[in-house]
Amino acid sequence: MKVIIKRAILVLAGLLFILSGFLKALDSQSFFVLINSYGLHWAGYSAPVICGIEIILGLCLILNIKPVTTSLITGLVTILFTIAFTYAYFFKGVEDCGCMGSFKFFKIPPYISFIRNILIITGCFWIWKFTNDKEPVISYWKKWTVCIIGGLSLCLSGYSLSANIISKNDVHIGDQVNINALHLFDDKISKGICCVFLFNADCNHCWNVTENVKSIKNIPKLQNVIGIVLHGDTTEYMKEMKPNFPVYKYPTNELTDIFGEVPVLLLLKDGKVEMIFNLENIPCGQMLKRISFP
Repeated sequence: MKVIIKRAILVLAGLLFILSGFLKALDSQSFFVLINSYGLHWAGYSAPVICGIEIILGLCLILNIKPVTTSLITGLVTILFTIAFTYAYFFKGVEDCGCMGSFKFFKIPPYISFIRNILIITGCFWIWKFTNDKEPVISYWKKWTVCIIGGLSLCLSGYSLSANIISKNDVHIGDQVNINALHLFDDKISKGICCVFLFNADCNHCWNVTENVKSIKNIPKLQNVIGIVLHGDTTEYMKEMKPNFPVYKYPTNELTDIFGEVPVLLLLKDGKVEMIFNLENIPCGQMLKRISFP
């Protein structure tokens, strides 16, 4: 019975780690952004490594490679993940642990994430503490399987950090953008009526409509106006255009794939898209006030 329980824990934990690592590896950009939203900006570039480690640990668990040692490492890694998510949940308001990547159909409530992690930690430490089986000899095919798949997963996750593999849906009116593409700026756009100006620093159209965006800042009912630059050095733009709104650099290419051409102006209410303006259709403050604040 003890052997069956041990094997079940190894297989279930291994499958969860492989699935988690693979889904994140397909979209490391979103995982990078999520780590930043945790407040762990220094750890963002470790996203591909985390994906690879999860897949390697999952394979070792399923293939019964040094199960006692691997269970201990898996338990410790899960503790670190749980501590990071606990901090993000209680201090940053992040409800998505990101364990299953950016795929909406894999989203799970925070309490389920905590329960799952506690079960994994408990099972792994049970194997480490109470199983005295001799570590099995590792077959060469198992070593090669872990090395090859682990290496490929690192390459995949590294590539998806610099280029989009998963085609993301466009943002539409009614979408809650502050919980996905723009959750890095949740504290600035999640409450009240806000405008988000998406642009490239080297785009002539973006420069042309900046004066309109600056005039929008003067609408009394607006809680906030922010600019998010997707590409280009902002030095000259800031010097010449002197925007009266804060400008932030988005850390990956994710928004370019989502929104396509810039400039784009989003009018948000409590983080939900109310209106979308593209290219030369971006209104001045007086026009936007007339349209949206009668």
